[in-house]
Amino acid sequence: MNLMRACYFGTLTFYQGDYDRAIADYSELIQVEPFQSKKYGPNPAVFFNRGQAYRHKGEYDKAIADFTECIRLRPKGADAVQAHLNRADVFLMRGRYKEAVEDCTETIRLDSTNAIAYLGRGMAFGLDGEYDKAIADFTDALRLETTAATYFYRGNAYRMKQDNDRAISDYTAAIRLDPLYIDAYKNRAGTYRALGHEANAVSDESKVSELMQWRGGTLSSS
Repeated sequence: MNLMRACYFGTLTFYQGDYDRAIADYSELIQVEPFQSKKYGPNPAVFFNRGQAYRHKGEYDKAIADFTECIRLRPKGADAVQAHLNRADVFLMRGRYKEAVEDCTETIRLDSTNAIAYLGRGMAFGLDGEYDKAIADFTDALRLETTAATYFYRGNAYRMKQDNDRAISDYTAAIRLDPLYIDAYKNRAGTYRALGHEANAVSDESKVSELMQWRGGTLSSS
């Protein structure tokens, strides 16, 4: 397979979900000129793409290795930002929260307007029990980009601190942005119940049941 054909088919098979074929194509690219020539050196994008394929397959150690190589080859710019973010995501899935924090922090250093980096670092802090730091990062993420998911995760951090009024406020904001956000209704119901607001809790639980029935009907008819 020639260079351009390997590049094309690596990308095509990745988006078709054939990750084994994509990995084989990207691996061939890594061995082919000019990616390892003295003039150009290896192409970091190829390692990044293969890392993505490994990530989708759940081969996390190999994904981390490829994202790391991408960063080594190009430690600055858009490629580095994406590699750090994706490696942070893999670290989160592996429960390696401090390493996820480090990658998100480096992303913020490279791009201080990257809302996803603040969101990812907030999630890592939250999962590691550092709720105040998580809340600060979620607040920065919301300053940059308002999303239902960020309100939801900040609500979770407030809930873990037993700051239930703020948790309810954030879950409500998430629902306002995404009225189909089942987990936000679930967590708001639990928080209402903790405050003794049983009627509100029951109302949210009824909404959860309604949405789950609707979603089940939609899936079965599709």
